[in-house]
Amino acid sequence: MAGGITLDSKLIALRTGMHANFLNGLGSRPTIYEQLCTIITSTTAKEMYSGFNSLSAGMRLWTGDREIKGFREYSYEVSNQTFETTFGVFREHIEDDILGMYSTMSQQMGIDATLHPDKLLFQLIKTGASALGYDGVPFFSTTHPLFGGATQSNYISGGPTPFYIAAMGGSFKPFIFQWRKRPEFVQKDKPTDDNVFMRGDYYYGVDMRCAAGFLLPQLCVRCDKALSVDSYGEAYEMLQNMKTYQGDPGNAMPTHLIVPPSLQRKAREILNSEHVIEQPGNVLAYNPWQGTAALVVAPYLA
Repeated sequence: MAGGITLDSKLIALRTGMHANFLNGLGSRPTIYEQLCTIITSTTAKEMYSGFNSLSAGMRLWTGDREIKGFREYSYEVSNQTFETTFGVFREHIEDDILGMYSTMSQQMGIDATLHPDKLLFQLIKTGASALGYDGVPFFSTTHPLFGGATQSNYISGGPTPFYIAAMGGSFKPFIFQWRKRPEFVQKDKPTDDNVFMRGDYYYGVDMRCAAGFLLPQLCVRCDKALSVDSYGEAYEMLQNMKTYQGDPGNAMPTHLIVPPSLQRKAREILNSEHVIEQPGNVLAYNPWQGTAALVVAPYLA
């Protein structure tokens, strides 16, 4: 109809609005991965990390030649993966201005893209008692090798619902998150695109390339025992006693207690209360661990 709103102008408005709604959703939710991961900008399909045996080696008295820390003994490879989400818009919905739900869907794509790194990280963490780290044993293991043949543990077995204590105060974090491509809004809605020409469908989506990986096991302890004042203290002290590969004190200062939602009530009690009820006997006891860590409640650990 002369003077009416054309399909092309409606498409431009739809594309612009959905892109804006995607950007409104992107970054609108708080994330956890940036607290727990060393963030890496990836430039290839996969990244090779090495030199772990020389990290945190500390200073030494300079006598004779410099002592070069090796970069050969251990290495660890993290391959990027591509992720996407896509939805279609019917031509008739554009012609008839039935578009309200699509604005919400595009905003949700931004939220989903924001939270996807958390999902990848905690999927990785949940496999940590079996998936190998850089030193050839599971990331959470009782037999991490040290120089000279000794071993150390960052794993306490004992139950079905683990919690984690991590040290986040240094330059390195326990885990890696590498970005190859940040979330990008894309569309396939030209009249000559096969989906439009053949079926009258307009496609809009988001894609990204990234990966999560293990880094330093001496910065995180997993405890499978039921969360209590005693088990928290055991894990906390284990992390404090972790060593560098060379066998020197690691000086890890526990900063975060990481739990699934089902453990958050007990975690808040331990971290916030001066006294706690202990079993057996419902005895009111002094809590020495009040204020010793920040709480991270991770829905993807559920």
